[in-house]
Amino acid sequence: MKQLAGRCTFGIAAVPAPRRKIADRAMSAQRHDPEGHSRENRQDTPARQLVNLRSVPILIVVSEASYHAPLYDHCTSKYLAQAGVKHSFVRLPQAGIKGNGHMMMLEKNNLQIAALLRGWIAKNIR
Repeated sequence: MKQLAGRCTFGIAAVPAPRRKIADRAMSAQRHDPEGHSRENRQDTPARQLVNLRSVPILIVVSEASYHAPLYDHCTSKYLAQAGVKHSFVRLPQAGIKGNGHMMMLEKNNLQIAALLRGWIAKNIR
């Protein structure tokens, strides 16, 4: 698998692209974002679109102390947006839920997080 700065260069999946499609999936590294998160990889323009995900409701939830918070989840959100996929990206601290790690379903305030998820599902799933 081709790597760039320790991350897969072929989108959000940790799988190699088919050899015949590598030229179609050119990626370029971006600098740290304004919030100080890690460098991300973006598709070169014109970006390939993930048309099969366009009608799928997607929620990305990031906790305050997860190892994903500074490294991955914001990259996934930006990649999906670039690929034409509408989704919701929620940072728990900005929603008033603080102190959680990556395994938020095991923490003392898991019912508060479940309420946030139920609310999102009620608004976005038909």
